[in-house]
Amino acid sequence: MRWRLELEVVPGDAGSEEEPGIDAAGTDPCAPPGAAADAVPGWCTRVFTAMRSTSRLPRSGAAVEWCGWRAEPFMFGAHKMVVLIVLHLRADDGDGGGMCGEASAADAADEVTALAGSLAELVQGAHVTARSRLADDGADDALATCRRLFVPVAEAEARVDARDLTAQAAASARRDPAATASRGGRILTRAHVRSLLDDGFVILETFVPPAVAVGAARLVAASLSADTVVQAGVAGGGPVARADAQPAGSDCAPQSEPADCAPQSEPADCAPQSEPADCAPQSEPADCAPQSEPADCAPQSEPADCAPQSEPADCAPQSEPADCAPQSEPADCAPAPLPSGDTRPLRWRWPEPRTARGDCVAWVDTRFASHVPDALAKLPALQPTSPLAPTASDVDGGPSSPPARAGAAAPAADFQTVPAADFQTVLARLAALQAELLALAADRALVGEREVQAAYYAPNGCGYRRHTDALPTADGGGAQRKVSAVVYCNGGWVEAHGGALRVTLQDHRGGGTVDVPPRAGRCVLFLSGCVQHEVRPSFAPRYALTAWYW
Repeated sequence: MRWRLELEVVPGDAGSEEEPGIDAAGTDPCAPPGAAADAVPGWCTRVFTAMRSTSRLPRSGAAVEWCGWRAEPFMFGAHKMVVLIVLHLRADDGDGGGMCGEASAADAADEVTALAGSLAELVQGAHVTARSRLADDGADDALATCRRLFVPVAEAEARVDARDLTAQAAASARRDPAATASRGGRILTRAHVRSLLDDGFVILETFVPPAVAVGAARLVAASLSADTVVQAGVAGGGPVARADAQPAGSDCAPQSEPADCAPQSEPADCAPQSEPADCAPQSEPADCAPQSEPADCAPQSEPADCAPQSEPADCAPQSEPADCAPQSEPADCAPAPLPSGDTRPLRWRWPEPRTARGDCVAWVDTRFASHVPDALAKLPALQPTSPLAPTASDVDGGPSSPPARAGAAAPAADFQTVPAADFQTVLARLAALQAELLALAADRALVGEREVQAAYYAPNGCGYRRHTDALPTADGGGAQRKVSAVVYCNGGWVEAHGGALRVTLQDHRGGGTVDVPPRAGRCVLFLSGCVQHEVRPSFAPRYALTAWYW
């Protein structure tokens, strides 16, 4: 059986005064690719090197796998280190029942702590901060599993160097009209491929020109502004994913009965000014209106939205069945064909659970890379003062003046037209990226399918809690997401805007985190089943286009 430990090590007198340094290979073993070699103190490398010379603990007999480490701030400018370890216990060390191996793992953890403490000059103290049981010894970790979707690193690099990637990608592109529309040249380099397969993710700078990314965001924002189904929620900033938030699903349309608070064929009776709301059952208070104020679900000039202003009105859309309790499709799958009479090319919605995510999303037809329908291309352009306007600056992608306060939107660029061509360019580049990934994939590991989603985060501190996009798998076929690509469309992004993508590093990189600002034109490519990530609170309108490949 295997147990994973995180061991916190505090420097001793000889370690706290050392200059920054690098490991024997000349690289920082815990930092993401491209990080400065002197970003961590040299004593960490000395401690890790000394500890990993022990491959088996003498008392418990457990085999030790030294995965990696990371440095964290400690006090008075000093650093502590966190060492990631996997213990392989013998099969006869279990103590039976549901706690099989717990006592043996605790004893082995004490041995590891004592081992660190024996480095008296470098280490002042050490203790285990986390211990968890892993799968069977024969199972790979998530990164190793997902990495088998592609040929080995050396072979992948050889394909890039020999220009096989270009030829094979071209062959894949001929089967995908959207990919042939891309004019930006080859995307992946040797360094990109190694980073993706070694670390699970890679940052592709200038995946598209920043001006193009911002142009795509303008079209997405115009669509969001014109979508009456979610407009009430958008105007109020939308639900916010916070720890103390309640799920935003409306209670006025339970699955066992129709929503009476907003019938399509007659005016709403749920909140007349002169009598109590009829939309709430007599035995319980009306859920669609706050108890302390008059019901807002029946404004005089429009049908009842029955959701408070801080939540989207998903329970009674005018032209489609209630989204708050769908019976025919899961919440996160691509939508079915548009119902009769629904001409919206992008169908916006607030996905669940709202306690974990604060984005508003719409599925994008991948055929839009070749042709954008008039219903989308001829939408009224947003004005710079619109609360939905994407951030931009005079030079797209350059820094704009930070907002005067948290929550204020940055200045927006000229919005005389809705640039459908920019939107098409981003979609075509995502198709071309898929063609290159197919050229690097193992036999039948990727089937050549993809889905694309547009996402908007309101400037009210909403985000998305840490998660992975799929379970780790190396099996070909099926519709499970294998690779994710997020293209950011926010020009003039500054630190005050927040909204960074926080990526959790793999164990061999120390298991820390790295924040990626969502600047216009940047793409983050990662393996869907093994890279944990989250969206930090956003304080400016935040737009992105995400593709998932399988």
